Amino acid sequence: MAKLIKFTFGYLDTVCDSEGRPYLDDNFRSAYYDIPGLIALYQSERLAPGKQFITFFPYESGSTQRYLKTSVGNLEEQNNKVRVTTAHNSYSFHVDPDCMPDIEKKILCLNTINRP
Repeated sequence: MAKLIKFTFGYLDTVCDSEGRPYLDDNFRSAYYDIPGLIALYQSERLAPGKQFITFFPYESGSTQRYLKTSVGNLEEQNNKVRVTTAHNSYSFHVDPDCMPDIEKKILCLNTINRP
């Protein structure tokens, strides 16, 4: 099980491979770019104690909730950026608490926050 550290709102900025090269637009991760959503930061308690991961839930009304879950890695927070660096990828998120209306934030929290 994972422990929720905190959550915030914002966008997925970039995903790069282990060499620092951004993935092409046809990569499945590109479908999550530039969509406002909930960024949930978790810490692994059993499988990789002390390592963190992020689950990103984009806001999409009227559809089944999809999400992007990173592998475990090292989490960095600086200014309005959150980055998790895993063994094979680096995910960078832009934190923007005002990226969506409050009602959409509440809906995302109710639908997603307990799903690591």
